[in-house]
Amino acid sequence: MLVEPVSCQQAWYLTREAIKEWVEGPDEHMDRIIRAIRQHGGVSGKLRQDFPVLDDPVLVERLETIVAEGFTGIGRIE
Repeated sequence: MLVEPVSCQQAWYLTREAIKEWVEGPDEHMDRIIRAIRQHGGVSGKLRQDFPVLDDPVLVERLETIVAEGFTGIGRIE
């Protein structure tokens, strides 16, 4: 069985929903977290400053994993 690659839009939606299982907030905040992790390869100090919940290292590790797995094969954004 041949599986079609997941489009970036599908990956974004699925990743956002997975993050919402760990962090509450509007889609705009989830999108910002996803975008920052993809651009920087992890949670930045600025993102932590804007979202204090990201001071939890266990949560940060989980979110970084969710984003990495959600966009496997799609690549980082510049």
